[in-house]
Amino acid sequence: MRPISQMLSSNYNLASPKNENDKAAKTSGGDQDAKVIQSDIVRVPKDELMQQYVTDPIVFNSINKYVQIIMAAGYHFEGSEESVEGATKFYESVGTYGGETDIETLLFETFKNQFVIGADWQENIYNRAQTKIVDIGLINPITIDYVRDGSGMPLLDDYGNTKGYVQKIPSGIEFEQRFEAPEYANLTERLFLPPSRVTHFKLYSVGDGLDGLGIVEPIYNASNRKQNIEQGYANAARRLGYPIITASIGDSLHEPTEQQKIDTLEEISNVDYKSSFAFPYHVKLDLLESKKPEKLSQHLDYFQNEQATGLGLPKAFATGSGEATNRSTLARQEYIMKLSLKDIINRTLKTIRVKQLAVLKEQYGWPDVPRMVWGEVSLEELDSKAKRIVSYASAGLLKPSPQIEKYIRNLEGLPGDE
Repeated sequence: MRPISQMLSSNYNLASPKNENDKAAKTSGGDQDAKVIQSDIVRVPKDELMQQYVTDPIVFNSINKYVQIIMAAGYHFEGSEESVEGATKFYESVGTYGGETDIETLLFETFKNQFVIGADWQENIYNRAQTKIVDIGLINPITIDYVRDGSGMPLLDDYGNTKGYVQKIPSGIEFEQRFEAPEYANLTERLFLPPSRVTHFKLYSVGDGLDGLGIVEPIYNASNRKQNIEQGYANAARRLGYPIITASIGDSLHEPTEQQKIDTLEEISNVDYKSSFAFPYHVKLDLLESKKPEKLSQHLDYFQNEQATGLGLPKAFATGSGEATNRSTLARQEYIMKLSLKDIINRTLKTIRVKQLAVLKEQYGWPDVPRMVWGEVSLEELDSKAKRIVSYASAGLLKPSPQIEKYIRNLEGLPGDE
């Protein structure tokens, strides 16, 4: 079955008053009286955050490094044999039935979008009978949002959960609604998707957690200012190599005529094509160039430090400069960064377990809900870890066992002993 993304080839003050026309009675669960209301915090539009990722080298490099480190660890499933086999087979076949995006690319984009805009959305693609999820596809994070009413408020149920999502359709593209939307939904140029069709990932949250917060938004202003300074620095550098030539024409005894001004300007304009030229003594030439442009580099360093702080990545990694850094300090920064990455991975895995694996378990009749387990995030070379393992074994701290053998085989990418 074709996904919505193939068929299609904001900031608001969020609040959710109780829908008086909702006749559904609560038969289980708690009685929630508090309303889900997001505070009036000015947020940066998602497309501008993505633009920062595209145009700022430090942001681009830092986020890619984060995702590459995460993806290098790999993953596997744990649980009963039947559920592990089913989950492995399902995720290995992602992109086969409709998504056209393999699981590696899907996970890469999921982590990347969470870093950039704080959230990501995947489409749960069902079979034609609408009974089972058969594939997972990408959803453009710029185009999707909560379903809202005409005043921009998200439509939530009595438990504070969204009643669905909408994907903005470019003007002029014909489409038809495939699912019944809730009452009061604003569907102007928007395609409605029920909650079961979308897996919504959020990195960090603000207020009641309706919108995700990434790591680019906190440094958005610093990035813009740095880019403005870079533009000024580039202009200053250009002035050093190609300074502007100015001419002072005339003196107290020689009033310049209009023709003299024109002739002098023409001579100056053609200076790149001449090795010499001559002017009357009352025409004095000078160079207009930037004063102390090297001072601008100090301001660039400041904003680069601000970016590295917000991104949470050691500056040596963010800039790729290989500048001298205290080894002990860098090791501590690496350790803190690994803690952050583990937290981000766990948040993502929890969403996958609840929104996808638990649903797949019910639909396919697996005996239990398998767990997606991520590998160890490591920034060190494999030979360093191998030397430590040998040292532990030599000291008698590690004894041969099937578990140790399995760990080493996974570490080195070696086949099993079957």
